Amino acid sequence: MIERLGPGIAAASLAVAACSASPPMTPAVPEPPPKIAPMPTVDLPPQRFATAPPGTTPSTVVRPTKEQVLAAAPDLDGLLKQALGKLGVVGLSAAVVLGRERIWAGSYGTRDRDGGEPIDVDTVFRIGSLTKLFTGLAILKLRDAGKLGLDDPVARHLPEIEQVRYPTTDSPRITIRHLVTHTSGLPRLGKLDYFSRKEAVTEPELLAGLKDLSLEAPPGEAEAYSNLGMSLAGLVVSRVSRQPYRDYVTEQLLEPLGMGASVWDQEAVPPDRLASGYRSENDSYRAGHHWRMGASEACGGMYSSAADMARFVGSQLDAWPARSDPPSGPVRRSSIRESHLLAGPGPSGARSFGINWGSISHPKLGFAATHAGGTLQYGATVWLLPERGLGLVLLANGGGEAGEVAERLSGVGGRMLDLILKQVPVPELTLSPALAAAATKVRALLAAPETDAIEQLFNEAFLKQFPPKRITKLLTQSADALGACTGHTPLQQSDAKTGVVRLDCELGTAEVVLVLESPTAAQLAGFAIRAVEPHD
Repeated sequence: MIERLGPGIAAASLAVAACSASPPMTPAVPEPPPKIAPMPTVDLPPQRFATAPPGTTPSTVVRPTKEQVLAAAPDLDGLLKQALGKLGVVGLSAAVVLGRERIWAGSYGTRDRDGGEPIDVDTVFRIGSLTKLFTGLAILKLRDAGKLGLDDPVARHLPEIEQVRYPTTDSPRITIRHLVTHTSGLPRLGKLDYFSRKEAVTEPELLAGLKDLSLEAPPGEAEAYSNLGMSLAGLVVSRVSRQPYRDYVTEQLLEPLGMGASVWDQEAVPPDRLASGYRSENDSYRAGHHWRMGASEACGGMYSSAADMARFVGSQLDAWPARSDPPSGPVRRSSIRESHLLAGPGPSGARSFGINWGSISHPKLGFAATHAGGTLQYGATVWLLPERGLGLVLLANGGGEAGEVAERLSGVGGRMLDLILKQVPVPELTLSPALAAAATKVRALLAAPETDAIEQLFNEAFLKQFPPKRITKLLTQSADALGACTGHTPLQQSDAKTGVVRLDCELGTAEVVLVLESPTAAQLAGFAIRAVEPHD
């Protein structure tokens, strides 16, 4: 296959792929709903493990050192002092975590607008939607215990959800995965009201709001952030664990992590620890009542401190990379890693959800997991760079409409991480020996595409789909467009068998993608060459 990707530059792309057609879906009939079978119990054989750990993969992703983080401290301090005024908040508490250790903390402003005690790392704030991260962990912990499945219909554990109305007759049932990836089709709130009342939301009230509630989209087809959906996920935790949601999260997650300052009620926070909440309006601050979330608290009811949230961030970072060490926390490391990665069936885009984490590929920071939380009186954000072992939390007493402060606080968090990474030198990437040898052989083939050399470089499966004559033709056309290639530069090694190099040639440059048959042999199972830029 030949494409023209630039003036006078040809590109050839070779790949091996296989696909199979999926069986047609049977439209679901919403009325009457089909009976949901109980979840079967299956005894699985024990897992088998390799006798030696996998080899490491060279990468441009470097974990910062403690010294590099601290070298950024003056810049972090200056940024947060500016942010305190620009965000329109009374106080701000921040913590930076490397591995499992809190490396740096900064506190700004006061707990009270009238010049009260200064904020510190132990000051308690309401963290709003960061609570959802704990709800997601609770779901995963119950899944790991075999008590539910992410793809269970929610109705298996919460039959009341059958009161909703699906938009089409072929809509699939709402699953637990849909709830925790915000792809259920449920509205943001529906009839849920925890903000205009002083009494706590009750479970009967929450469930009564589902009657004849129309979904905004078929489950699994669109991402739409839903506090209602996460409130229902909290009820699933309660039903499956057979104890109140807050008790399960406290006993199974908060206490094992040492998060003793994290609580569910304003009255449970010592008065000398609580940051008073304020709503910012026209350069002034207005106090307001704290939401009584009750049965809906799984979507945003928790209070916590920067010190406690730093412990949580450390437990999340500790899950990376995969390894054979003994368990190190209340939730399996593999499940924590799963929560950071894309988990929902929604369409791809710049932002998608893991298990309640926003999973993104940031142009400066790389792979990141993040979440923001806000109420009318508070804002919060947490960032993880899992591959770098780096994370942070920011908490503020000051809010506004529609989580405005929380979103702006998230932007500050991203800038903090950027300041830290500027202290980390970018190493020169070196490919594994097998990939480096394969790159050299490809460059030689561009100069002289001999059949014997082609048959030695590519594996049998590749040659069956792309015979040597076809490969020769494509290499010749690429060589004519590029001219003589004098060297190559490693650009990326994404795993032990896959790498990308840039060819530096007489008439232009090109990128070559190499896929090895095995990590230790310079034989290719996949290959692509694409033109990048012609020389003037």
